[in-house]
Amino acid sequence: MNSKICCVIMCYGEHWRKIGKCAVDSFKKWHPDVELFVADENCIIEYEDSELCKLINSHQGLQNKLGPMKYAIAYHIAEKYNYDKIIILGADTITCSRLDEFIDNNEDDVLASLDFPAQHEIGKIKTAIWEWKEDENGIVNQFNDSAYINADVICFNNVDAIRDIIDIATEREYHWGEQGGLNELFAQQKYSFEVVDGPERLKNVFYNARSKGHVQGLNVSGKFHPNRLNSNCNMTKFYVKDNKLFSKDNKQIKVWHYMEGFGVSKQKMIDVLNYYIFDIFNEETKNFFEKECDCGNFFNERYED
Repeated sequence: MNSKICCVIMCYGEHWRKIGKCAVDSFKKWHPDVELFVADENCIIEYEDSELCKLINSHQGLQNKLGPMKYAIAYHIAEKYNYDKIIILGADTITCSRLDEFIDNNEDDVLASLDFPAQHEIGKIKTAIWEWKEDENGIVNQFNDSAYINADVICFNNVDAIRDIIDIATEREYHWGEQGGLNELFAQQKYSFEVVDGPERLKNVFYNARSKGHVQGLNVSGKFHPNRLNSNCNMTKFYVKDNKLFSKDNKQIKVWHYMEGFGVSKQKMIDVLNYYIFDIFNEETKNFFEKECDCGNFFNERYED
């Protein structure tokens, strides 16, 4: 049975408007059949008196309210219009393919994607580490990977999970926001999760931070750090084959996610985006974003807020 699907992209304020257009237009390009909701100022006004939005605003200790608010709006949209499946994307994403791993899986409650490889203590839980062995020609090798998941590229087949994430995030008043709630819910094993791009070694797609390699970002605590790149940086070596974008290790990039903490500072957002445009992305990648993801001239000119 086909699911009734929608997607929600948070694009709140002028700070996010221009970069968010790439997120919106690229998703539309690859998913013309999926209803798209942009959670902008008008959308927040529409839902600000809803149950979950009021809950979020009532918790003064919750440092990051916009992330949980995005989840609350997604929950209420799903409830209002009876959606079976809801995709949530950040404004700093570019959809680079049809998201089959989200669209085609109607069985698991939550379809998640990986953050950078790291283990974190979030409240009373420590994020999981996958461990497994592989036997190749009689030689057994041990492998492991971080099961820390990211809240900005995700899909829900069960909206009750969204409500639980918000309940956890507000009760704990995590500075991690909805990402703290998401990872705690993952640890509880109350819902069935499928991590579509993890463990990284066992999957052939990227949906999130892992396409960057293990570079933690150029924008750290609001400071611009271009020297964090090195000669092994994956991002300079993306390539296109058969109208698909690939990482240097030949995995298809289905969602590009900047993961640079752009909310910290407008100027740092400008500096980092221009570094990506002129120093990181090769011409093949920028042409792909322009022609296959409907990003227009975004990567052909200097970014100004």
